Amino acid sequence: MSEQLPTDAGWWAAALTGIPLVGAGIRWIWSARQRRQDDFYQRNKLWATELAARERKIDEQLELQSKQCEDDLRKVSGEMERVKRLAERACLGIVLLAHETHSANPQSVALAQVKTLLAGAVPLDFETPPDIAALLARIDGD
Repeated sequence: MSEQLPTDAGWWAAALTGIPLVGAGIRWIWSARQRRQDDFYQRNKLWATELAARERKIDEQLELQSKQCEDDLRKVSGEMERVKRLAERACLGIVLLAHETHSANPQSVALAQVKTLLAGAVPLDFETPPDIAALLARIDGD
């Protein structure tokens, strides 16, 4: 038996008619890939736009909260300064009152307790300095 080589015209005709089908298949695959890539780019673009909008919204909220915190801090700082001044005045008043009362009654147990309580917060000195004592003695002696 002799083998017949594929050289007849029918085989070549079949092969040549298949070439456009292969080309159409390649075009179909290429366009499907292109559509898929375009869809991906569209979704990515939409996602980026939504992300930017969300970030702007969050930035606006953070800015508003930051301003509110700064306003609250200013209010609290002002209030703290006011309370600090009141506390300083109250301490000074207590020291002066305690000193005057101690001068009137140096043996008072209650004043000794007040001196002990206030010693940590305000430096108290119930002793009259020597130069003031000399001046008071001169005044009282006249």
